[in-house]
Amino acid sequence: MPFIPAELARIADAIENSRVIFNRQPDPSNDLALVCSQDTWQRATKILVDHALSVWEKTKLAIRPPVISAGPGGSVDLYWTAAPYGLLLNVPANPKQPATYYGDDAANPECNRTSGRLESTRPVDPGVLMWLAHTAEQ
Repeated sequence: MPFIPAELARIADAIENSRVIFNRQPDPSNDLALVCSQDTWQRATKILVDHALSVWEKTKLAIRPPVISAGPGGSVDLYWTAAPYGLLLNVPANPKQPATYYGDDAANPECNRTSGRLESTRPVDPGVLMWLAHTAEQ
């Protein structure tokens, strides 16, 4: 993991605390007990760190840490909420598939939403950056 400034310590803590989601044993009695690989988790946390650092370097604002959880099909979900804004970023298990995101404003969901794919040629997505700025801790 790259150097993370002290102001982003909550991001580093969220990443460290999320390590429990990879390589755990599936629980056949619990359909909601999702699993992911360490490789997928590492790709997801790299996306998180890249975007958190970019917002910090450009604005000196610290984004809120997301909920980091295993998603469907071995993917990893990063979910931010800062009322009324929400952003879900999904990193698929297949490294050849792009991560996808969807964000909305619960106060105005028809007019104020975003969605897209993170292209591998661009490690930091401007649309995601703008949405994360809404979640920054003031």
